[in-house]
Amino acid sequence: MEFFEQYLEKLNKEQIKEIKKLRELIFKTIPDIQETFDYNMPTYKYKNKKIIALAAQKNYYSLYILHTDILDKYREKLTRYNLGKGCIRFKTYESLDKDLIIEILKETTS
Repeated sequence: MEFFEQYLEKLNKEQIKEIKKLRELIFKTIPDIQETFDYNMPTYKYKNKKIIALAAQKNYYSLYILHTDILDKYREKLTRYNLGKGCIRFKTYESLDKDLIIEILKETTS
């Protein structure tokens, strides 16, 4: 069984649905991305560099932007989210500004 499926086994149905949507957005945005498993969560590499990761927490979801300088560039546009040093925390996939997330994801590959 692949590591992503193993990760999903630890989640409830709602978490699985939300994480799968976010994963699909990542693959649609960056078709050449490689999925790995690091830091106990799905992690994504582009040209052998880790660029993003995602996780389901008890009460929210996290999208980790592993190049914090890119996240810092977008902080003013992300004020409606709970931000960490390197992550965007959100309650539901539907609450995400997909266009902004796509823009950030694309920038991680440049």
